[in-house]
Amino acid sequence: MIENEKKFRKWITKDEKGSNSKIKHTTNSKISNLNVVSILIGETISEKNLFNEICVEKISNKLRPYRNEKSILEYKIVLKQYAQMVQHLMKNTLVKTK
Repeated sequence: MIENEKKFRKWITKDEKGSNSKIKHTTNSKISNLNVVSILIGETISEKNLFNEICVEKISNKLRPYRNEKSILEYKIVLKQYAQMVQHLMKNTLVKTK
C-alpha cells in the first residue's frame, strides 16, 4: 500500500515526456513497483518510512532476500522518487508555516 498515492502519481508524471499512453504506462509501472515493495517488506510506503536516501537503502536491504540486484536497482529508482516527493512536500509545508 502507498500513502499519498495520488500525490505521488502527480509527482512522477510532472516531468515525463512522450505520449499520454506511454506516460500512463510508465506511471502505472512505477506505482506497481512501489506496491510490490510494500508487499515484500510488509509495510505501507509512507512519509514515515521513506523520506531520504537512508530510508531508500534500508528498504532496499529488506528486499535482498526476495529479489536479485537488478530488480532492487529498479525498485530503488521509484523509492528515490517517492523520497524526493516527501522531501519536497515537507519543504513546502515548512515554508508555509513560517
